[in-house]
Amino acid sequence: MRWEMGMLFFVMVYFAVVFTTFAIEDRAIARMICGGDEWITPECKSTTLTSLDTLFLVLDMVFLVLFDLEIAIKIFAFGMAAAAAPLIRRALGEYLFDAINMFDFVIIQISVVMNVLVLTTDVFDGASGGASLLPLLKVVRLLRVVVVMTRLQRSRERYRRMRMVGLAAPVEKVFEIIGELREKLIHPEDDKALAWTMDLIAKEELYKVSFTDSKSSSGMHLTAEMTDWLRSNLQASLPGGLLNKPAANVAENSTKGSAAKSAAADPSRQRRSSARMANAVVPQWITKAIAEPSVGAILDKLDQWNFDVFALDEATNGNPLTVGGMHLMQRMGVLDRIPIPKDKLATYLQEVEKGYVRANPFHNATHASDVMFTTHYFMQAPLLRDMTGSLDKFAAVLAAAVHDYAHPGLSNPFLIATREDKAVLYNDQSVLEMFHIAGSFRVMLTTPGCDITEGLTREQFRQFRETMVSMILATDLKTHFEHLGRLKTRVATDAYASVERKDVLLLLGQALHAADISNPTKPRALMMRWTERVMKEFWQQGDKEKSLRLPISAFMDRAQPQVPQCQIGFVNVLVKPLFVEWHKLLGETALPAITELENSLKIWTEEGSTPCESWDKEDFVR
Repeated sequence: MRWEMGMLFFVMVYFAVVFTTFAIEDRAIARMICGGDEWITPECKSTTLTSLDTLFLVLDMVFLVLFDLEIAIKIFAFGMAAAAAPLIRRALGEYLFDAINMFDFVIIQISVVMNVLVLTTDVFDGASGGASLLPLLKVVRLLRVVVVMTRLQRSRERYRRMRMVGLAAPVEKVFEIIGELREKLIHPEDDKALAWTMDLIAKEELYKVSFTDSKSSSGMHLTAEMTDWLRSNLQASLPGGLLNKPAANVAENSTKGSAAKSAAADPSRQRRSSARMANAVVPQWITKAIAEPSVGAILDKLDQWNFDVFALDEATNGNPLTVGGMHLMQRMGVLDRIPIPKDKLATYLQEVEKGYVRANPFHNATHASDVMFTTHYFMQAPLLRDMTGSLDKFAAVLAAAVHDYAHPGLSNPFLIATREDKAVLYNDQSVLEMFHIAGSFRVMLTTPGCDITEGLTREQFRQFRETMVSMILATDLKTHFEHLGRLKTRVATDAYASVERKDVLLLLGQALHAADISNPTKPRALMMRWTERVMKEFWQQGDKEKSLRLPISAFMDRAQPQVPQCQIGFVNVLVKPLFVEWHKLLGETALPAITELENSLKIWTEEGSTPCESWDKEDFVR
């Protein structure tokens, strides 16, 4: 921006010089300069007017020299960049092979020559050489104004394109190019082919083998048995072995069709499971807590964007995840459609809540509860509601509840830099996310009374685990831009008109990720409390880094807090781009988040660090 304003100022000064030289040649203005007399005296013409003309010609010459210097630098730079080009192109430079640049170069050189001639001849005394150049000089000066305006416009356009590049994936440029080609096409078949290409890229199926045609690439017709064998072996790496089916069918078939097959294979197991589900009840202490008027009044607002999880934490005596989670699951109705024992679910949620480190200012059970309720809020949007079945809905909310299980209050880079056991165990890859998944499933499958999957069929368990693993891994900020790029391509091609299983997993992962970083999208009171907590946890890590003589991570030095800069950067780089696409997908559901996001930006931009002044006066967060 500073460079652009500098160029604009430079051009305005040049315009002033050029038009001033035009002005003093006008007889009316010349008379005003000479004192307003009807006639211009020879003395005024030979002294005042000549001196002014000479001054402006010298200034004009200075600008021309600067323009020539700029061109020489560009010729050198373009010539060096084109070292492999033919000799003549290297000699003149790639710069001059642009038509506008060549015209600019010629006009400036003509202007230099003419200025030298005018300065060395007595134009205003009527010398024939100088006088004959005057009309042509005026034309050349006007051409220079046009050239400078053109150059400024091109510079502004380059600057605009540079600013628009941002943090975009190359696939976005690919879609832009294909979109421009589609606008120029006339034949419908060509447009259809390009639309198919965009859809293929959006679905990430460029290198995927298709089993929809019974004919192989070699021309051999495949039998049904061979197709099944290829499908099962080539797609064995897909979690759960799920094939390309519409999401709703996948979810409902997993909860109904698979259960029916299981019943046919082992009727006694199915009877025992059904009887176990029927006898399972929610522990009395949870039912009693939910029935409390203060708790009930808070939970009645769980479908609202301004839901206050801090109030729930206080009203439930530090059990927002267990009490809120059980109420939410029952309210959703999923426990009536899938075989999840309510008593074991309550025990499991309680164990998970105990596993969260309450001493962490941010990554604790309150944060997990907030993310759980926010994920549920997103799941009410028609797009997500219609493409997910009961099992996926349950898995999504549960994944949100456990997504930061046993979080140590330290970042992945810190664990990797200190060679912490978790980083070694998970090979520096999504360390915390792997740790949360493994730990929460270990509790589920090994702690007495916590196995909520005992009634699920093998296929149901695969889908349940696939959903939870995929969603929690999506919360790793390392994958943010990759997943955002995929989301943008799907939105750009309207690819969610018909969805596949991987589409469901991508959207569910982004729902959890969006909920996880949604703090700046909440109303001011909630946003400020979350900001205080996350910054204090940052500073605690910064203290550890300082004590270990490690470089202090960005925004984690309590001696240089920079809270407004941290939040503005976090919003502009990560939160806002995601929520803009999220709003395109979810529509009105995401609108409150967009509104509050703009309010948050305004707060940090206009108020700076004023809202943070009281933080250091408190022993802990409010």
